[in-house]
Amino acid sequence: MEHREKLGEILIKAGLISEIQLRSGLAYQRQWGTQLGEALISLGFISEVELLKILAQQLQIPAVNLAKTFVSDETLKIISPNFAQRHAIIPLGKKTSKGQEVLLVATSDPTNLSLLDEIKFMINLPVRFVVATRSSIIKAINKFYFKEKVDFSQTDESLVAKLNKMNEGDLVLTKDDSASVFQIDLAQTAPEPKQESKQQPTLLQQQATLASKSGVSREFQALLKLLIKKGLITRTEYINELKKM
Repeated sequence: MEHREKLGEILIKAGLISEIQLRSGLAYQRQWGTQLGEALISLGFISEVELLKILAQQLQIPAVNLAKTFVSDETLKIISPNFAQRHAIIPLGKKTSKGQEVLLVATSDPTNLSLLDEIKFMINLPVRFVVATRSSIIKAINKFYFKEKVDFSQTDESLVAKLNKMNEGDLVLTKDDSASVFQIDLAQTAPEPKQESKQQPTLLQQQATLASKSGVSREFQALLKLLIKKGLITRTEYINELKKM
């Protein structure tokens, strides 16, 4: 099996998070059943755009702008909507590499090699990950699988100013045959490490405190956790509503 550094190791080496922040993120991940990247974003340790850029830089893989990508119905049949929702991925299309068809799949965590192997086994095709923000993947799932109208204007990747087109052989085609896969400018400097606040409680602590004060039962918290995991509500919306109680 291919060896690839874990997400936490990549972020620590890049100076984007500390060991303490990683441990907090792992605890949050266990508590809420999220991906590590999502946990670190929810805790405010890193932004979606920072995560997108560092993964594209460190792993040397394309970053895709899903706002400009078209996914055909034929491609969508390769992976079920339930599986796509559960793992926050979306198939983009097939390309031929060295005489062999390869399925390109957008994910926010290309370090998840067990998921990569699961997809390969499930569809019996070679798979190549490209990276996108989780929020844009969820919107793309809603747009292409469920034919919903979505607004990509507020997704972090649309705010990235410096995106360079990949070579022609690496492109996923949009509906009008224009290129939609981009690579982050590798010469761009990484952001400064974030300083930890010793006094500021984490989002996880805020949630626990607010839930306790509001008398939220464990059963109801479990339901909320499921709704958040399915993308039906966000943790920010949950926190804001608790504060009103």
